[in-house]
Amino acid sequence: MSGANSWLQRQRKTDLAELASYTGLKNYDALKKVELELALDEFLAENAATFQLDPKLANYYASRARTIGSPLKKDVDAPVERLKVARRRVNAVKAPEEPIAPTE
Repeated sequence: MSGANSWLQRQRKTDLAELASYTGLKNYDALKKVELELALDEFLAENAATFQLDPKLANYYASRARTIGSPLKKDVDAPVERLKVARRRVNAVKAPEEPIAPTE
């Protein structure tokens, strides 16, 4: 799995090439899809001030904000909470009563 943005990974290569052309990324024609994802991710991250308000790239920056600037970071040192699992009660099986043998 590449390290590119998940929104970029879901795009087709033709869509990525169109975005590269639209944003002014150079020398993208010979790149494979994964390489193009990484190049676009790096280029758009470096030029966020220019493209952040562009409606065509809004989904990219929205997904980037969810992954990088997440206000809900996990505390690594916090204890792990275990979920309580409701267990089904097992009914005890009664042994059949033995008939009392007549005593002589």
